Amino acid sequence: MFNRSSPFKAGEIAALDTILVEELIGVPSSSRSHFDTNVLQAEAESAKNTRLLFRIHFFNLMISYWRGDFADAEESSNAVLMIGPFCKLPSIHLVYYTLFSGLVLFQRYSEEGGDKRLQDGKEMMNQMGTWAKNSMAIFGNKWLLLTAEYTALVDGQCEEAEECYKKSIEAARGHGIIHELGLAYELLGGYYTIHGREMESLLCIKNAHECYTQWGATSIAKKILDDRGLDPIWISNLDIDSSIFSKELQLKTSKHPREW
Repeated sequence: MFNRSSPFKAGEIAALDTILVEELIGVPSSSRSHFDTNVLQAEAESAKNTRLLFRIHFFNLMISYWRGDFADAEESSNAVLMIGPFCKLPSIHLVYYTLFSGLVLFQRYSEEGGDKRLQDGKEMMNQMGTWAKNSMAIFGNKWLLLTAEYTALVDGQCEEAEECYKKSIEAARGHGIIHELGLAYELLGGYYTIHGREMESLLCIKNAHECYTQWGATSIAKKILDDRGLDPIWISNLDIDSSIFSKELQLKTSKHPREW
């Protein structure tokens, strides 16, 4: 049996946090921490420490997602499922695992199909919906974002998907969740691109870039422009009517990647 309660040192978790933050802010590889997660994973597997294994696979999932390597992210997501549940309450890591696993599964379904991916992603969406019934303030925007992605896949022309994206944006903005606001803008921008609504897509990417920059994730802000061949000065000076959204971008807080 796996030991679900084996403790792990604070330094091990701090090292994982550091690796993720370095990825988000774009620290050059020559200046990054030299911490071998493979060694830590081997030690966790030997000790049958599922809590630490969950953390390792979770951080691998996050890093792969932000890099845009969805195949690798899917592997990390599946690795967590192999471990099985380790807690009953929705810890912050479990919540973000559920959110990003759902997003990865929907993305992989759009790339390669697979009914199981769609079904598993739907289960992540439903789990987030269950949590949202208890606290829309914490889980609502995440559930709406997963719902938008799912709806866009099963009925690409459905106005419900666009509405869910916008409601997720409003909810994330209202609670000052800066990185999730950027994520929702980015995904809505992708939705608009697919449907040939280029000006609206550019506005979303501009807003996502601003959100990621304010969050401190400069590497991610740069990546979403590079992926689309957009110049940062040009996008910053872009003047597009923002009336497609009910409010201008106004953030209550500006959180750094370390804070979640």
